[in-house]
Amino acid sequence: MALTAEFYRHLHQIEENYGSVSKAPENDLNLIAVHHLIEKNDAEREIRALDLLKQGMSEYSTSMQTGIVIAKIKRMRQSHHIPLVPVFHYQIDNIYFPTTHQIARYYKHDETAILNRLRYQGKRIIKNEFIWKNIPINGEYVARNSRLYVKKSSNINTFLS
Repeated sequence: MALTAEFYRHLHQIEENYGSVSKAPENDLNLIAVHHLIEKNDAEREIRALDLLKQGMSEYSTSMQTGIVIAKIKRMRQSHHIPLVPVFHYQIDNIYFPTTHQIARYYKHDETAILNRLRYQGKRIIKNEFIWKNIPINGEYVARNSRLYVKKSSNINTFLS
């Protein structure tokens, strides 16, 4: 949570008046202001988390960027019906793959040294972290079932459709 100068001003006033936040009465204007600032910050973080999830960011990465615990991120994703989309770690000749396992299944090879075999065949391989928003419209990707899909929309709900 990003704490502002205004937050600290109210907090110091509470400590100066009562010695501790725990001793401040519930109707103290500084305590009310502190609670309001915390709630506002939490709402902003939740909006940011939903935006990251809709871009295809993983629950873990969303948690790390917003400071919201993973369990809450999962509940938010589920309650907003945001599909769990994998992070794509490989781009091979403009097709995005989450894992080497999907690469091997798609190209019908065993997983052992699949990337070296594809390089030998002249395939261009980029290893990176690509989230849903990084895949261009009409870009091709392979999902969990090792089928090839074409991204038709930036809307994450079109994943696997």
